[in-house]
Amino acid sequence: FPSHDRRVLTVAHINVGLYKEADMNILYKITGQASLAVSRLQEVVKMEQGKLNAMVESMGDGVLMVDYEYRVVVANPSVKKIIKFNGGRNITIFDFVDSLGGKFDIHGRLEEAIVKKSSYLSEKISINDSFFEIGVYPVTHSLSSGGSQILGAVVVFRDITRDITTHRYRDWE
Repeated sequence: FPSHDRRVLTVAHINVGLYKEADMNILYKITGQASLAVSRLQEVVKMEQGKLNAMVESMGDGVLMVDYEYRVVVANPSVKKIIKFNGGRNITIFDFVDSLGGKFDIHGRLEEAIVKKSSYLSEKISINDSFFEIGVYPVTHSLSSGGSQILGAVVVFRDITRDITTHRYRDWE
């Protein structure tokens, strides 16, 4: 485990000599097996998380995800390219607000997704000589009690430039 994930299990009792050596051996075996099971589970979770990250990173569509406080959780390379973010620091929602200007109210749409749990799909929007459809969707987690908890929202920038230019050429023929 990384150092911040270490867990300590302590078994104690106020009566001296309550736990015999045989009991302790069984306890050590149980805790060893539990530790091994947790390690395996963490490896599986890390592997699945890696797959999901690789998928989002390789997508042609721009993907931005924010938590319920509008902090950027995911911003794939495609979305950084769309808004011409040069890096050097962590990307924030303000980078998107500044880049999109008055063309798309990203903060307002994110607020609707997070507060009202409503989805939105834009018409074509021109950003840096390309055209995009921008979808904004709430991200929720289903609770065992039957309800759901809002985790944040995701914004997907789908490049429709080729669709528009192909349609224009067809209209001219």
